[in-house]
Amino acid sequence: MSAWLFFACFAGCLGLIAGVMTTYYGPGAAGSGVAELIGYLNGINYPNFISIPTLLTKSIGVTLAVCGKLCIGKEGPLAHIGANIGVISAYFPGLDNEFLHNDDKKRNFIAAGASAGVAVAFGAPIGGALFAYEMSRPNTFWKFSMIWKVFVSCAVANFWLSTLNSIKSLDVQLQDSSALKFGAITGKNEVIPTTLLLPAAIILGVGGGCLGSLFINVNTRMAGVRKVLLTKKWMKPIETFMFCFATASAFYWVPFYFDNCAPVDTSQGIEE
Repeated sequence: MSAWLFFACFAGCLGLIAGVMTTYYGPGAAGSGVAELIGYLNGINYPNFISIPTLLTKSIGVTLAVCGKLCIGKEGPLAHIGANIGVISAYFPGLDNEFLHNDDKKRNFIAAGASAGVAVAFGAPIGGALFAYEMSRPNTFWKFSMIWKVFVSCAVANFWLSTLNSIKSLDVQLQDSSALKFGAITGKNEVIPTTLLLPAAIILGVGGGCLGSLFINVNTRMAGVRKVLLTKKWMKPIETFMFCFATASAFYWVPFYFDNCAPVDTSQGIEE
């Protein structure tokens, strides 16, 4: 019980810090950022979407939220972080870059930064460039030459992430798997019969579609309930704490209930 309480409370405190930062310091960092990014690229100046507090809150908050066991993705936040860094790069002091300080040029930097964030999240430079194009194609600022500029930014971002991963592992070489991951998946390399892949894909597709529809329905209804109940700012970080505590408790007790805990690795001198 003491181990569970420490694990769940620690995760809750991480979520609480992220909630406090988002509520009081960088409110523009709330949400994934993808919807706001689409609106901004198409001519809507969303308040506080691009700012130093938003960048710091997004960078620190998404890390704390993931460590706090919230079931969230990193792709949207990385696009938002990349968009902020892209715009900030146009304001570096000591450079004669005032001609870049207009809405048209800033949206170019936002598109490049957001696509670079998506590229490092998935390890796909072409995918990052197409992501930016899909979001901003209705806008008149997007030109054919932008595709190459955005693709170069994605390729450079992917190259540097691969290089940093190589340096971290003390094995300096180019790697083809340069996606940014929070944690690693380990398991046995089992060979699955080809005849089982198609039925499994169909089952996963149908099941995922049904669960996705259910999630959207529940999330829409919960958003209405939260809007009625959470009328004070201080309630929002408390809600985050409760969600982190609940999800961390589930991650702790479910493997224990099914007796599926990973064995202790004794090869590193750790006693059972």
